[in-house]
Amino acid sequence: MPILRAKIHGSCSQIGAKFDSDFLAKVFPGASVLSYEVVSAVSGDEEKELYPVTPPASDSVEAPQDEDLLRHYRRSGDREALDCLLKRYLRPIRGLVFGMVLDHSLADDVTQEVFLRAFRQLDTYRGEARFSTWLYRLAMNVTYSSLRRQRSTRVEYHAEMVERVGAAEEAVRVALQTELDEQITAALADLSPKLRAVMVLTAIDGASVAEVARIEGCTQATVYWRLHKARRQLTHRLRRYLSL
Repeated sequence: MPILRAKIHGSCSQIGAKFDSDFLAKVFPGASVLSYEVVSAVSGDEEKELYPVTPPASDSVEAPQDEDLLRHYRRSGDREALDCLLKRYLRPIRGLVFGMVLDHSLADDVTQEVFLRAFRQLDTYRGEARFSTWLYRLAMNVTYSSLRRQRSTRVEYHAEMVERVGAAEEAVRVALQTELDEQITAALADLSPKLRAVMVLTAIDGASVAEVARIEGCTQATVYWRLHKARRQLTHRLRRYLSL
């Protein structure tokens, strides 16, 4: 699928999760988070709230459902149906993958592999679960495989400094945001992949415990246990940014 491969690679670069005080507030809902005005590296339509597992409803009542697009593609082979699914899920899947691998270049590669594998394996989707759940489960499996291949090399991250010309006060805010992003990224990198997954799925993608259990193929009790353990580890690393 050379055309599809180029389309994925050209569209997903640098889409990722934003780690800031809002992220901490979602991870630790009962705590007071030390906050400050954030100067974001993104603007306009790109600066959106964190991505839910199920895409927000379209303003158009005629927007086709995932299953309708799949049926249309299976009947006609119309690649525009795949394009529609790609546009619908590229951003949230890329955000999910980046939250797991914590590296933009690797996240691009893994995201591309997720969609290529998904479209090659569409005939295995039987409709027992929502298409979004099936796709997220596939994305997590591909991501886990990538992390296992990278296990011999510690996850490295590179905070992206925002170039801005302005008052010194603005530069300080950028520096503070960069520091917080670095600390959260480092704390997530120290979590095991399974613990990181529940944090990313709940705090970044807004998934419910039940949705995470379906994606991860485990019980809700297991998800709660992983959330508890992950929060405890993150609390130890990020205590200076929290008032517990």
